[in-house]
Amino acid sequence: MRGYVGEAAVALLTVRSLVDDAVRRYEEQTLTAAESAAVKLAVHRSATTAVDQVGRAFGTASVWHSHAWQRYFRDLRVGAHNSPPEDVAIDGLARQVLEDGTF
Repeated sequence: MRGYVGEAAVALLTVRSLVDDAVRRYEEQTLTAAESAAVKLAVHRSATTAVDQVGRAFGTASVWHSHAWQRYFRDLRVGAHNSPPEDVAIDGLARQVLEDGTF
């Protein structure tokens, strides 16, 4: 169980770092649209990992409608269908890297 919780904590640290950096770069007006989309994608992936790991720690009960964690699990799964889709975010970042050489 501790391994699952530890993995969730690592994923949440990743989320915090990505969001903090994106906010700083937005305020400095150095965050591009492609990077913003890629940050959303990366944050969603890391948050999903955190929820999956905590769900494993709770066991099957974590997907019961009466369990509070079920809502996080469902919301993250639905979030994958909100814009921008993964392929658009990845393509935009790749285009930026290839055209500008920036990353």
